[in-house]
Amino acid sequence: MTDIILPFIEITESVRHSLAALRFEEAQVTLHIRYQSKEYGNKIRIWPTTFLLPEQGGKRGRLVAANNICLSPEWLHLPIGAEHLFSLLFTGLPEDCKKFHLWEDIPGQDGFFLKDIERNATDVYQISL
Repeated sequence: MTDIILPFIEITESVRHSLAALRFEEAQVTLHIRYQSKEYGNKIRIWPTTFLLPEQGGKRGRLVAANNICLSPEWLHLPIGAEHLFSLLFTGLPEDCKKFHLWEDIPGQDGFFLKDIERNATDVYQISL
């Protein structure tokens, strides 16, 4: 039997850095959100300026897609007391991130801020608003 000799391949630090950045960009975080309509709030929407903020700082997750919910300035009208499910897809978080916050950065005081979401291995989360 013949031995297979693999060539030695040296990867420079700059190539390693580029590959690490590419892996980070390919990552994603998915939030499946359950919203319970209130008697005073029977319409909802999500702003494109909604982000995931790593607790310890670093690159924030940017909203890439929203499924089953309107993006501002449009509104989704819900019957009073209705439950509505929607999903948000974000770019990946830093690998060392253990907790993050969900922040809807909007003008005025009506945006939401969910603090200290524990990171899991799948980066898929079920959240209630």
